[in-house]
Amino acid sequence: MDNIFYRWITGRDIIYSRQFQDLMPMADEVWEMKTADIRIFGWMYRPRKFIAVFGDYADLYKGKNKTRSYEDAKRSVIRERDNLDLDEPKFVSGTFDELVSI
Repeated sequence: MDNIFYRWITGRDIIYSRQFQDLMPMADEVWEMKTADIRIFGWMYRPRKFIAVFGDYADLYKGKNKTRSYEDAKRSVIRERDNLDLDEPKFVSGTFDELVSI
């Protein structure tokens, strides 16, 4: 995760789907920053401005023994975003290339 944070902060390439991706449906504009072991859920406030809401272990969301769902993670992010006193719009819509790889 340290490497992904470093790449994000310094503006280096982030790989879509492997390190950062939007969750379905894309219209909710909830994103996850991820490694093989960790997931960090949040949203894009502005291009290259990711607001992280919470992190968790990837294994909790994968396989037949999963105990968490991406739907629950998405709802948590949306709830926090709705409750945060930010200037409108509270998030930007767009593709990975428009929001991350600029």
